Amino acid sequence: MATNLVDFRLRIQDKEQAKVVSFVGDGSRTIYFLDAVPVTAASQTVKVNGTSYTEVASSPTSTQYIFDDDLGRITFGAAPALGAYVEVDWKTTIFTDTELTDILLTRSITAASSGALKSDSFWPAIRDIVEILMMDAQRRFRWGAAGGQDVDQTEIYRNLASWHDKLTALLLEEAVAGGGVESWSTEQQYYP
Repeated sequence: MATNLVDFRLRIQDKEQAKVVSFVGDGSRTIYFLDAVPVTAASQTVKVNGTSYTEVASSPTSTQYIFDDDLGRITFGAAPALGAYVEVDWKTTIFTDTELTDILLTRSITAASSGALKSDSFWPAIRDIVEILMMDAQRRFRWGAAGGQDVDQTEIYRNLASWHDKLTALLLEEAVAGGGVESWSTEQQYYP
């Protein structure tokens, strides 16, 4: 499945993006949030005043932290000192692996017995991704502005809408050629 997710990410242009953020400790705050999520698992490094901290699953000590990939939440065992320089770098994508897997599996592109994804059947799932990007402005902005360039959101939306129409037409052609339900509705639309 991992190879198929990598291939699918390439097809939908959901490339990992490197991010860096810094905070200044106030001596009491132990929870910080990153500004771009989801975080690619185990991609983050956390430093306080240049000292690397270690991620743990629970009960962090003074030089450890707990990390939530989906929320981008860092919970320190002890609050960074007043004026301490906290730096975090990480990698992020637009969609989590779980989201993409759910979309791929929902679109019925798995082999009936093995559960292995067929890489030549991504079109329905790609159309679903396009629909999500059309409806979710925050994701659309992050997807369109990959690499930090300035983008025209109206133009991105128009391009996604055009891509959606082309994918819908392609899927309709395949359904009609295969004798699917769409072929009946297409042929019968002019009869009372």
